[in-house]
Amino acid sequence: MKKLISDLIRREIEESVSNSTPPKAAVVLGPRQVGKSTLFKQIQGPEASWFDGDFPSHVRVLENAYKAGDLETVLKSAPALVIDEAQKIPNIGAILNILIDANESTKIYVTGSSSLKLAGGIKESALGRLVIDNLWPFSLKELTSVKGRWDVDDSIETRVIYGMYPEAIFFRCSF
Repeated sequence: MKKLISDLIRREIEESVSNSTPPKAAVVLGPRQVGKSTLFKQIQGPEASWFDGDFPSHVRVLENAYKAGDLETVLKSAPALVIDEAQKIPNIGAILNILIDANESTKIYVTGSSSLKLAGGIKESALGRLVIDNLWPFSLKELTSVKGRWDVDDSIETRVIYGMYPEAIFFRCSF
């Protein structure tokens, strides 16, 4: 299996995110394509139950469990629960509220765009039970940890032109 550059670079927020759940849920907000899903794949691996707001079938499972009052079954399906692209899931704030209240040992991770809809909806309904972090494109510190200061300094011009998003680092910059 081919390793991507984004899989090799440890993100600065990784430790705070992985240590915040349980009992709280860890929410990572950020722009598209900065590595939110990759971060949770690194932290949790394949044993987590994944629900992706981009897939209607995943959304239906969560909606049906919510309507049936059976979110605890979803919660107990694996040692970790990841809800990716959560801003696309109706009633996500209420769903998270129930999951967090019922949680005893499951690690709950949520990703979403930095949209105000998601941030506002979850902050209002689960205030105090969430740890919310933002994930941005790679920092120079994160890149330096893998490549070293001199290599990063040598490519700074290219990085300024193409940005620090994982795709730009992988495809545009010699890494």
